[in-house]
Amino acid sequence: MLGFISVLFFIFLIITIVFAANWRKSKRKGVTGFATKKNTLILTAITVVLMLIGAALSPEQSTDKKAAESSSSSSVKKSSSSKKSSTKKSTKSATLDAINSEIMESLAQDQGFANGTLDENGNSTDSGTPNANFAGYLAIDRMSYDSNDMLTIQVNENFNLLDDKTKTAAINQAQNMAVVAKGNHQKLSTSEYGDKPYTVVHLGSESVGRSKITDTANFKWND
Repeated sequence: MLGFISVLFFIFLIITIVFAANWRKSKRKGVTGFATKKNTLILTAITVVLMLIGAALSPEQSTDKKAAESSSSSSVKKSSSSKKSSTKKSTKSATLDAINSEIMESLAQDQGFANGTLDENGNSTDSGTPNANFAGYLAIDRMSYDSNDMLTIQVNENFNLLDDKTKTAAINQAQNMAVVAKGNHQKLSTSEYGDKPYTVVHLGSESVGRSKITDTANFKWND
């Protein structure tokens, strides 16, 4: 297409030059021929139009246009990718918040059973009986599950009064809370729950125990 336009441009340019020359010659001689001023101006206009069309179809402009379109497309893709990434992070953060909220609610409920402030239906009571089966939860202050599937548990001084077997049993129950909360908010079936999360136990700023790497349900306690 560009080649055809270029050929037409050169043809009309030559014709325009010839007409212009003949018109000037006829004007000096006072003779009226085919090369009139009007015809010369028309040819000049056509030549200019062809030149503009050729310029518009030039490879350089086409390349610039493609580059601009490519840049615009790339910017749109980057923006879309950024929005998706941001949405994904926000969703993940919201899910972790929900998991941790459920964990702490479960902990508070089981501590209520342990000290007798909740009845068997989970309702507040002033005449409840402490349930020794939940006593281990009273040694736990708070728990936090993170995106690396790690559970951090903060215990209090009561934890030191427990023997290693009771400590492990109490922390295993806490791990189960995290597994169930994760399953609920990630919409997992019980068969997809997987192993208990790797768990670290702290008393204040001191680490008092952690899961064994080969078996996260078993613990190494610091004496």
